[in-house]
Amino acid sequence: MTFLVRVGFSTGAGVPEEYLRLDDPVAGLLDVGLLAPDGLTTDISTDAAGHQRVMEFSIDRGSSQNAGALVEYAAGTLTLTLRDDNGDLDPATIDEPLPGISIQLSKVWAGEVYPLFTGTVDAWLPEHRWPDQAVVVITASDALASVAGYNRGEIAATGAGQLSGARANLWLDAIGWPAGRRDIDTGTVTLAATTLGGNVLDGLRDTALAEVGDLWATPGGTIRFRDRYGLYLDGATLQATFGSDTAGGELPWVDKLDISYDRTGQINLVRAARDVEGATVFESSDEVSRSRYGDRGPDTFALDLDTDAQVATWVDYVRAREATPQLRFNGITIDPRVNEDALYPLVLGLDFGDRIAVVRRPPGVAADTREAYIRGIRHSFSAPNRWQTSWELEHAPIGSAFIVDDAVHGLLDSNVLIL
Repeated sequence: MTFLVRVGFSTGAGVPEEYLRLDDPVAGLLDVGLLAPDGLTTDISTDAAGHQRVMEFSIDRGSSQNAGALVEYAAGTLTLTLRDDNGDLDPATIDEPLPGISIQLSKVWAGEVYPLFTGTVDAWLPEHRWPDQAVVVITASDALASVAGYNRGEIAATGAGQLSGARANLWLDAIGWPAGRRDIDTGTVTLAATTLGGNVLDGLRDTALAEVGDLWATPGGTIRFRDRYGLYLDGATLQATFGSDTAGGELPWVDKLDISYDRTGQINLVRAARDVEGATVFESSDEVSRSRYGDRGPDTFALDLDTDAQVATWVDYVRAREATPQLRFNGITIDPRVNEDALYPLVLGLDFGDRIAVVRRPPGVAADTREAYIRGIRHSFSAPNRWQTSWELEHAPIGSAFIVDDAVHGLLDSNVLIL
């Protein structure tokens, strides 16, 4: 197993004072400090004898499905154990503060480098495990947590009528987030003016909520904002099929398929209004479902949208999921050692919104095939080569989505309707 671990040591890499150092009260000002080039990080992948330091790690990048089409991604976390038998990484040896420095963990496979996690160190703890054996245990959080660390005072209202993508950029501009670490879609809705006050991550999530879009930090450290229809475009291509028919080209999973058949996620009533005093509350409901199951829905949403017409469309779009309980494929676990050439590129390369298919074949039942979007990713590794990746899944419609006014995806006889 070949891993790359790079950290932003100030002393070891000779970082000039003008460059940004996250969480530093002086050099950590995003609108003042400059983003240091990648070459100013220090490679700590191997020790002086050339031995790989990575002993084990776990990465958790999860999400929650709040209601219907609404998905919110949590800040990702890393726990990494590095061998340190000669004390090079002990805080007593390294003469600088370590919590707050940048860290990136990558995997090298078939000559390609795959970032697994990029973020900021939260804790760096030495452990003396045997007279001549020691490790450091590093915990870190990704770029969403960095953004969440900024709380702004209010300014004069600005941005009325702004598309959601421009609003996401406005929030990131306000904290000086580097342009090279953003991937922001244009957006499909327009928003009311904002004072840019409060927590920056909350502001970005409110923008994603109004859009019914996605906001997350990529393994490479980029803030990604995907608009309402971006999921259907990015996830249009089926990446792989997992099942028991390996002779027919299906790829295996390990353990058992995580399935459920209950009322979790069922929704038949959505209410929302613009986030202004006295705004009209709009409601979308499935009356057949309500009469059978009662009301299944969240509290009224307050949205940053700038017109009532958009709110009326929003409640219909969010409500148009699972008015009746559904058998759901919630997740699978992959052990890439089973078929390394086929599985490693998938567990290393797929990200949120990528589409896979899963085939279930219980005795006496016809093959049950479901397509799903990846909505959560968890990696765990223990030396020398034990690796498992778990994916949280969300049901995906089979076929290419129908998107109004789109030259390719607006063909009524070729695409699947989405609201």
